[in-house]
This record gives sequence, structure tokens and C-alpha cells, in this order.
Amino acid sequence: MKSIIIVFAAFIFLTLTSCASAQTDAKLKSFTDYHQSWIGLYSFNEFAESPIGSNLTMIYQIFIYEEDGRYYANVIIDGNLTMVRDRALVKGNSESIDLVFDSFLPDSPNVSLDIEIEASVLLTFTRQGSEIITTWGMIRPALEANEEPGVHFELIG
Repeated sequence: MKSIIIVFAAFIFLTLTSCASAQTDAKLKSFTDYHQSWIGLYSFNEFAESPIGSNLTMIYQIFIYEEDGRYYANVIIDGNLTMVRDRALVKGNSESIDLVFDSFLPDSPNVSLDIEIEASVLLTFTRQGSEIITTWGMIRPALEANEEPGVHFELIG
């Protein structure tokens, strides 16, 4: 009788650990799936004509990718007196992600400066149907007309 109880207890233990492992694997898979759905190159351009001949052009590019099981975004902004080269952690799910500052990229003009930036949200992407809504964080658009959350970036690759 004692051996039957031991076998039964071992069976229960193995079943519970197997279920816990399957749940952990499912959570990891769904976490990965959420982030994989965001992988790609996103672009947004701003342009404004100036009456004095100096037009404003800003080009924003965000490349979301996976590296060593983590998801990152390279944030590149070029334009009038602007050169941003940041790396961000991608945090969120299939509906919405935050791009959280991680470090300066090697070609950033800020890489040699002794600047400490907390883990600040650079911007947030939220899916609404087939559109991507941008909510600005530490990164801001150049034009006042684009400051409100809205459809700014598009997936181009």
C-alpha cells in the first residue's frame, strides 16, 4: 500500500511540474509571438516649406528586431540640425509596445558624452485595426501639427 502511495505521489508531482513547464513555455511563446508581430522597419517623414527658403525636413526610422531572445528598436532621426541614434528595448504585447531607451548606437553624436538617461519611453505604438497609432514620449515630432497621438509611422519593410 505504501508503494502505491509513493507511485501515486510521484505521478501527481510529475504531472504538476509538466503542466507548469507547459504553461511557462506557452507564456514565453506568446510573449515572443507578440513581439515578432512588430518586427520590421517603420518610417515617418515631416516636411514644411519656409517663406525664407530654409525648408524643414525630418526623417524618422525605427527598425524593430530580435537579438539573443530580446526585442530591440534602432531609432534613427535625421533632419534640420538633428541626428538621433538610439537603441530601445521593446516592451508590450500584440496590441501596444513601448520603445524604452536602452543606449546610444555607436554612430550617435551622443555616444562619447557622459549623459545618463533613465529608462524613458521614447514613444508608444498602438495597433487599431491596420493602423499604427503613435503616442510620443521623449521623442517628439518637429511640427506642432503632428504632436497629438495619431497615425504617423507606417510599416515599410
